[in-house]
Parts: sequence; structure tokens; C-alpha cells
Amino acid sequence: MKYTRQMLLAAALMVTPMLATAQFGQTVSISTQVPFEFVVGDRVVPAGKCVLQAANAAAETILIRNDDKMVRLFSSTSLGDARNVPTSNQLVFHKYGERYFLAAVRVQGTRIMYWLPESKQEARLRQQEQSSAEETIHAF
Repeated sequence: MKYTRQMLLAAALMVTPMLATAQFGQTVSISTQVPFEFVVGDRVVPAGKCVLQAANAAAETILIRNDDKMVRLFSSTSLGDARNVPTSNQLVFHKYGERYFLAAVRVQGTRIMYWLPESKQEARLRQQEQSSAEETIHAF
């Protein structure tokens, strides 16, 4: 009996992260108009229609596209929890002066948040104690 409970608990702990990460994977794509260029990793994504989609089943990697400007890039993500449940998909940017950096993707109707790694450029600005702001864009 004790062994069975331990096995069930272990199975539940293994399945829970898969269910959470499947939320973004179930979304065919998240699409929005971004009115400014932004940085992901060491690449600049031009302003325009931006589409994000899971590149693998666990959404550990996402594909970011701007088809009008023929930009496609991949970024790793790490899973986190948002403070509140958004009513729409959201792209979260960190802004330093006129530079924007994609920081996270929030999934509609859940507390799931996918964090993108901080770029070298953003880390440099943060270390220089540049003032920053957070900007959120609602997506479909």
C-alpha cells in the first residue's frame, strides 16, 4: 500500500510539469503586431507581425517568426509562474531607453510563463544600472 502511494505520487510529480508545458505546445501559434524592433539572444527582430510557436512538445524551445521581414529564430525557455492569470496571451518585454528585449511569454488562462534567457546586450545594460521598464503586448 505504501509502495503504491509512493509510485502514484512519483507519477503525479512527473506528469504535472508535462501538463504545464503542454499548454503552449497545444497553442498552434501566438500572433501579434509588435510596433517596435526587439532583441532575442543576439538577433534583432524587426517591428511587424510576430508569430511564436513551440518548437518541441515540451515548449523548451520556441520559434519566433516575422515572415514579412523573413526572420526566423529559435530561443530556449524556462518555465515559471505568473503572479496572475492573464485573459490573453502576452509578450513581455524589458525596455532600456529605446531598446526592447523579449523577456517572457504568458499563456492565456493559466499562470504559466515561459522565460527567455537574458541576452548579453540586456545583461550589459542592466549591469550599467540603466533604468528599465516592462512593456506587455497582448497577442492572439
